[in-house]
Amino acid sequence: MKTCTRCKKDLSLDLFYQDLSKKDGKSSRCISCLKESHKDYYERHKTQLNQYAAQSYHKRKNKISLRRKELRANNPEKYKLEAKRNYCPRKSKLQGWKYAGIIGMTHELYDQLLQQQDYACAICKQHQSTFKKALGVDHNHDTGKPRGLLCDNCNRALGYLQESESIINNLLKYLQCYK
Repeated sequence: MKTCTRCKKDLSLDLFYQDLSKKDGKSSRCISCLKESHKDYYERHKTQLNQYAAQSYHKRKNKISLRRKELRANNPEKYKLEAKRNYCPRKSKLQGWKYAGIIGMTHELYDQLLQQQDYACAICKQHQSTFKKALGVDHNHDTGKPRGLLCDNCNRALGYLQESESIINNLLKYLQCYK
């Protein structure tokens, strides 16, 4: 039995951390008091501790990066299995749609749009099997509502043309002039 210097309770020795600098080899405060003390300290000094951790990481960033690369190179199967275990395409698509600001997009709606478009891009009409990437969801950037599914090229073109009808019409006129 030992008395904790903080809570003043008599507790068994297994409720104290080992501390070889003490005569009895145990810390002067019990485990629960030490944890509470550390938690209080962290709350009071949170910003300083986070800044220190960030500075420390940036100092060692290259070393950490090299170590991770070395571990991946020495254990490729382990990291492949871990990546497979953590990857969920349906979940990642939902997160991507949400991040892009597409409101109300679901896998069911995606499948429905895909069927309506005969599994092809809504603009160039090429079948999805001709593309490396899946068709992307085009949406109205003001309302966030999905409009259709586009291949990467058509989606980028629409973005570069700023979804402006006047720019698209000018582009058509330009192309017709040089037929």
